[in-house]
Amino acid sequence: MAKTKQGKRDVDAYTIKGTNKVVRVGDCVLMRPADTDKPQYVARVERMESDGRGGVRVRVRWYYRPEEAKGGRRPFHGAKELFLSDHFDTQSAHTIEGKCIVHSFKSYTKLDNVGPEDFYCRFDYKAATGAFTPDRVAVYCKCEMPYNPDDLMVQCEGCKDWFHPSCMGMTIEQAKKIDHYMCSDCAKENGAKRPSNSYPVSPNSDSKGRNPGVYDNWMDCHAQVNGFASNLYQRYKTWEEANRTWLLYKRHQDQATEIKAAIAETCKAPEKPPTVNCSKDLIIILLVVVVAVQMWLLFAK
Repeated sequence: MAKTKQGKRDVDAYTIKGTNKVVRVGDCVLMRPADTDKPQYVARVERMESDGRGGVRVRVRWYYRPEEAKGGRRPFHGAKELFLSDHFDTQSAHTIEGKCIVHSFKSYTKLDNVGPEDFYCRFDYKAATGAFTPDRVAVYCKCEMPYNPDDLMVQCEGCKDWFHPSCMGMTIEQAKKIDHYMCSDCAKENGAKRPSNSYPVSPNSDSKGRNPGVYDNWMDCHAQVNGFASNLYQRYKTWEEANRTWLLYKRHQDQATEIKAAIAETCKAPEKPPTVNCSKDLIIILLVVVVAVQMWLLFAK
């Protein structure tokens, strides 16, 4: 059995200089890099021992950041992602600047608040070859990329897959307002059931390039209103409610057309007293007032 060298012994704990934080074997730590412009190194303490001169040395196993590994950082890598490498080293304990927590990927995604000391790891990394374990992970969305916990994703209620808003033609703000979502493929397969995220689009009659109606997914709806000023649209939880609103809108539009025709007919009547101003401006003002009242009644419900 090998004997410990004279003057050296294992250390149970080490207090970080200038703090009251205690480091023990198995803890993850932040270590000072040689280049102060670089972020702190992250490592797991494997062993601690005195150096025989009153100091402490630590044997660590390094975590690599994506940009430090072969292949570099990729879109699915989170800002707090690390790889547990097979690279071991021995350093002076004085280079330890703080403690941190490296969570499993699953645990990290369940955190309510992510602090500066929180990281996560889902891959082991071989520094010499650049190989990762596991070499395959689940992919999501139409882009078929692994999950990045920093990115907002929307789950389809049909296939249960997750989608990036940008891949589905949505902004982050629009995605945050969605209570229920069904992707376009599931919407087509389940057309009879009708998805619960239905959007009746109600553009004004002067709009070009838009087709008013009820759409069963945001991507199609967005194509009708994107880039057009004064568009009108609203999301409903059920197809029936959306369709009912759409029919009511069409009825109001028909009534507006009838009112316009009636005003024009009245202005043409020769027996009408000259007290009525039948100018074009008056007709437009009346139409604007009527349509505004109808839209308020429609969407105030």
